[in-house]
Amino acid sequence: MGYVLLKRERVTEAAEFFRQALDRNPDHPLALAAYPLVLGYEGRFIEARAMLDRAAAAGALTAEAYLTMGKLALLYGRYAEAEGCFLNALRTGNRPDDPIAMAHLARTYAAAGDREKARRSLEGFTREELLADPDEANARGYALLRDGEALAAAGGAAEAARAYGQARDA
Repeated sequence: MGYVLLKRERVTEAAEFFRQALDRNPDHPLALAAYPLVLGYEGRFIEARAMLDRAAAAGALTAEAYLTMGKLALLYGRYAEAEGCFLNALRTGNRPDDPIAMAHLARTYAAAGDREKARRSLEGFTREELLADPDEANARGYALLRDGEALAAAGGAAEAARAYGQARDA
């Protein structure tokens, strides 16, 4: 339910849902992995990081928790940290080529200015796979990044630059 509330941008309600879950069970793995994302949206990065450290101590650092950590790091422009988190998400997840984690990784590379790494990260994935991310803003960014690649390949440098810029800002 908390993730549904987040997807609908009902951050306050999602925060309350995760707080209640943690009040009932301080080691609740889903809440430990998701509540830091809410804290990040609220600009409480230090608390979010502390919560993720708690998740690690409780053995709850799943691929989803690493994705959360990476999203927070990306939000604050900590690209090397975000890259490490997304790579860990790939290592601990069910698929070493998970399109969502790869798309986050590509967005990190693009935000850091490494378009070639971003392009290589997205090779082999369809636009639909990249749009499967429940976070619609991220999905839009990935789709724009792919559009930029296609435009660049077709020789539309100005259009590609615009799409890359929109992907970075999405």
